[in-house]
Amino acid sequence: MVDALRFIPKINGLVWLCLIPLMGCNDSDHENGNVLQKALSSDDHAIKTVMEHPERFELQMQLILPNDSRLNQESQQPTQKSNSIGAISTPKTYAIDYSQGRYFYPASTIKLPVAVLATEWAELNPDISIITPYRIANDTITHHIAQDLIEIFAVSDNDAYNRLYDLIGRDYVNRRMAELGMSDFRLAHRLSVSNAADFEHPIYYFETAQGIKTFQAQPDQALDSLLGAGLQKGIGYISEQDLVHKPMDFSRKNYFPLKTMMQFMQTLFPLDCMDCPSKIKWSKNTEGFVKTLMSSVPRKQGYDESLYPDGYVKFFFLGDGNQRIDPELKIHNKVGYAYGTLTDLAYIVDTKNDLHYLLGATLLVNENGIFNDNTYEYDSIGLPFLAQVSRRLHKLLLEAKSRR
Repeated sequence: MVDALRFIPKINGLVWLCLIPLMGCNDSDHENGNVLQKALSSDDHAIKTVMEHPERFELQMQLILPNDSRLNQESQQPTQKSNSIGAISTPKTYAIDYSQGRYFYPASTIKLPVAVLATEWAELNPDISIITPYRIANDTITHHIAQDLIEIFAVSDNDAYNRLYDLIGRDYVNRRMAELGMSDFRLAHRLSVSNAADFEHPIYYFETAQGIKTFQAQPDQALDSLLGAGLQKGIGYISEQDLVHKPMDFSRKNYFPLKTMMQFMQTLFPLDCMDCPSKIKWSKNTEGFVKTLMSSVPRKQGYDESLYPDGYVKFFFLGDGNQRIDPELKIHNKVGYAYGTLTDLAYIVDTKNDLHYLLGATLLVNENGIFNDNTYEYDSIGLPFLAQVSRRLHKLLLEAKSRR
């Protein structure tokens, strides 16, 4: 049995205004960190609705700014060099946390590390690439990893995720994440299937130039239940169309806390060392392909825009409407929503104004406290909040940059 994964409730108090070394904030850090607080202190209805009682929504946000940002100019550390490959400095992280250390369900954000690590797996296997056709035992449909990636990032397809989950196995993902320094993470199950947590994986047949190659992930180890706050959520849940009058148990679910999400995003988009070798073992072409997909929108991948507007996968800036993304704004991201929890984690690049940063946020919108009933306030509260607060934050960052 794998040891139970534990997560420890955060420091007492509802909000962290800034996260920097030794948990201290000097005067310039207070000034800079206030940009996140200012974004949340708006009188805008979408923001105010959440911020009147942010603890009810278990709101968490993180903003990570590169140390060469003008917003951080006053507290910038000396730039160092690493083998003349790229400049290394420490990005500044600012955070608010009203969750009191409670667990939140990561939903489809869990697809991001699985997609990236499946791509890496293909790069490390001779004769296999992300465009090598494959089929799964007892299935005649042919797939390839590149198409799975398109479906995951364009419309967050569950079947594509499940295929990659079974290809490499959950133990592989958990082990590789730990190797990358992200042990505060657990992949536990597939999505939206009856065999979500089964240990066994099917055989995959890859059609290589050298002939058919078979792969089968080893059976996964059993996982113990998570331990920590907030794993028993709500006052009831729907099971097989019946209401169960007790909290829903999330202790066997996937675990991907916001801090780890942002660590993973920094692995993909290292703000102050963009030319350093990637920790992910992939080629520049493959890396570029994945990151292009992360910044794309459904219509650019052939999906019907009337069904899948740009905001379908871009909660920040666009989640509250059907408008198209500004072509000068690049949002490399992955969203998730399920059981009333909305999450977006993004690397945002404003090419017109030379501004780039990482932003992550999650909140729970489930007013009736019943889980799995599909009655959540996504459209009325959650998406308007994420769209508006990101727009306001971006505006404040631009204003701060222009003043310095």
